[in-house]
Amino acid sequence: MVTSVQGHGKLARQMRVFDYFTLGFGAMVGVGWVALMGDWISLGGGPVPTFLAFLLGTLIMIPIGFAYAELTPAMPVAGGELAYAYKAYGTFASFLTGWFLSLAYIIVCPWEAIAINKVLGYLIPGLNAIPLYSVMGYPIYLPQVVLGIALSLVIIGINYVGIKQAAKFQTWLTLVLLAAAVIVVVAGFFSGSPGNLTPIFEKPNVKYGMFGGILAVLSMAPFFLAGFDTIPQGAEEAESKISYRDLGKAIVGAILAGGGFYVLVILAAGWTMPWQQLVKLNFPTAEMFKVALGSPVLAVIALAGAVAGLISTFNGLFIASTRLLYAMGRGRLLPEFFATVHPKYQTPTGAVIFTGLLTLIGPFIGKKFLIPLADVGSVGFVAGWLSVSLAAARLRSSHPEMHRPYRMPGGKLTAYLGVVVCLFLLYVMLVPGNPGSLVWPTEYAVLIGWVILGAILYAVSTGARKSVSEEERTRYILSTDRNIGA
Repeated sequence: MVTSVQGHGKLARQMRVFDYFTLGFGAMVGVGWVALMGDWISLGGGPVPTFLAFLLGTLIMIPIGFAYAELTPAMPVAGGELAYAYKAYGTFASFLTGWFLSLAYIIVCPWEAIAINKVLGYLIPGLNAIPLYSVMGYPIYLPQVVLGIALSLVIIGINYVGIKQAAKFQTWLTLVLLAAAVIVVVAGFFSGSPGNLTPIFEKPNVKYGMFGGILAVLSMAPFFLAGFDTIPQGAEEAESKISYRDLGKAIVGAILAGGGFYVLVILAAGWTMPWQQLVKLNFPTAEMFKVALGSPVLAVIALAGAVAGLISTFNGLFIASTRLLYAMGRGRLLPEFFATVHPKYQTPTGAVIFTGLLTLIGPFIGKKFLIPLADVGSVGFVAGWLSVSLAAARLRSSHPEMHRPYRMPGGKLTAYLGVVVCLFLLYVMLVPGNPGSLVWPTEYAVLIGWVILGAILYAVSTGARKSVSEEERTRYILSTDRNIGA
């Protein structure tokens, strides 16, 4: 039996500041640094432009992070961005924000269910057996489908039984990931040479030369730099003694730590061996140690870190997507099913079930969808960040009295800088002809289909929205059993 919002179902409050940091950082740093390093470097035209793209991506994320850091402690409610947009701009803007972020968060879950097969298929060749069918020329194997389903069920089960278990799981995964990454980076720099980074750029016929290579990686980078925004999704589940100012610091810290991680790993990979050879490897960040150093142990350590990162991202984004859907259901922006809360575990049961069912699609569609899903997911993330930056600027003017435990440096100017960053990224992603634009027709079709589905659901949900007054909706979206803003 589950409890609806009318039944006063409450989410459990058990998360500490360190739990929030590991949630954000662990969700940012997944498996891409091992599984897709060759694709990144090939896309950028070398490790140097790839490194510069991730460095630039980290720097331009800072004003967006400050906007999040101010609004999250001010409105520590499930759904995060949904609440900020609602308070600043009203119901329709809130729905748009939630819907685009739902696209981004939900895409990550089947993405990780696909990626685990690529990693473990390398470690355990026996998984690449018993082909069932092909998707876009890539065979789908029975053991991989079973493995993907098993991992998905573990994540679903952990999140069904409670946030405390999910947070502990996230912390341990993040520690394993960090340990493996430190070993990989140190070994890479000590064993290689800066000469392996040359030529600095090599990608014939790319528009704008090396800058075009940087743009191509930068347009994809938001998918991998996202994850810090999982923190506001779980803000309603903070323990009673938490300092909300520290919650804002955790967001900024996760961005800097995650971005620094990517920058160091990319440089270390390019440093270890000539990058033209590196990109030909199936798992460059792991296999480079076997090829350049003859060390299979270091390769296994790198892959262990990749598995930990993959599962930590999977778990973190699963938490975020379910809390966002829960908040949308609670505010009647989606059917009330999404607002159901388990009476014993105090988890958003309806949202967990829905996200879990979509996640289970991943193992059946194969790795050819990894890059297209990442590209489309990037658009969803940036659209959500744009909404938060706009809301932070507007609320500085419309609600100057609002209690802000963490105040972003620079005030509205910082928020507007975040707006400019997001508009630039959307221009690079959505305008055909740009080096980082979506690929026609597959990626545009996914995005357009999501927009159409959202329009249909918004129209279908008209009755549900009208069933509650605006005063009730405000209470459902902005209030919990806490005294918000006090």
